[in-house]
Amino acid sequence: MKELLQPLFVAIAILLAGAVVYHFVFGADASPGVIIESVTGVVEREGSDGRHVAEVGTRLDLDERLVVGEASQADLAFGENTRLTLQAQSSLRVLGANVSGLSVELENGRVQATVRPGGAVLGVSSGDRTVVAEDARFSLGVGQADLMGLEVRGGSVSVEGVDGVDALESGKRILVAGDVVAVNGAIPARLLL
Repeated sequence: MKELLQPLFVAIAILLAGAVVYHFVFGADASPGVIIESVTGVVEREGSDGRHVAEVGTRLDLDERLVVGEASQADLAFGENTRLTLQAQSSLRVLGANVSGLSVELENGRVQATVRPGGAVLGVSSGDRTVVAEDARFSLGVGQADLMGLEVRGGSVSVEGVDGVDALESGKRILVAGDVVAVNGAIPARLLL
């Protein structure tokens, strides 16, 4: 009996090892990615393979850009807890995406972001400035002449690259032109951007 159990245990060990190797070699990519959830109007994905119409369900890879045309919009998801809405005439490039966080560059235009607790850290940069969020709702807009506007609607964000501002709490906003912080105060009930 003992002689029969030993080959049985060896066979089970070989099967388990084979299943583990198969999972790592052929298994699905478990690393998080930026997924296009919805598009309205003209939205294009630009990567190493050229420029294509953005399709719902497509994953944006490292260094790929999403370009949103006039009167258009795109919604992006990163895991269960992070959502980005890229507004009309905006472009965004993926700088990094892994289990610890998402890093994107807002090249121009406006993005609205929601990061829920328990999700990865979100970093949105534009030039030398970066907004970092772990639990927040905010809008970030960038334009010509080094203009940047940031509104925090919930939670708080860290701000890097803006003199005199390290963090911004819910209900606050800043408008920056170059190195000058033009406005640092409460978000008015009616705000025209």
